[in-house]
Amino acid sequence: VSRLVGSTPNACATTTLSRSYLGIRAQARKVQRRGRAVLTAWVSPCKGRIGEPVRLYRGRSHIGTRRLDRACTVRFRPRIRHRWTFRATIGEDATYVAASSHKLRILIKHRARRQGSKGGGGRP
Repeated sequence: VSRLVGSTPNACATTTLSRSYLGIRAQARKVQRRGRAVLTAWVSPCKGRIGEPVRLYRGRSHIGTRRLDRACTVRFRPRIRHRWTFRATIGEDATYVAASSHKLRILIKHRARRQGSKGGGGRP
């Protein structure tokens, strides 16, 4: 027969982390080559997240970090040279699990061809 001696065991101090949503959108999905895209990321729920860093990735490369403002949004203005896919992430903190946004693809806007220039596109 065995007997454990000591005080009663404490309940496990586990905290359940809440889930959050991180969204990303572009002002325009098509941008001129070598132009800048305006990307906005936001976090919901916002409570307790102000000032936390949001990281922006282009493909697998980390290209920038900004901190959340009072509205829990952040803006990035990456230069666009090719068609690229972007994603934003926010790390885990004391109350929320880490979150990642969906992929956002930015395309190159092609210039319209001129009528009547070389190549005989105009009327004779």
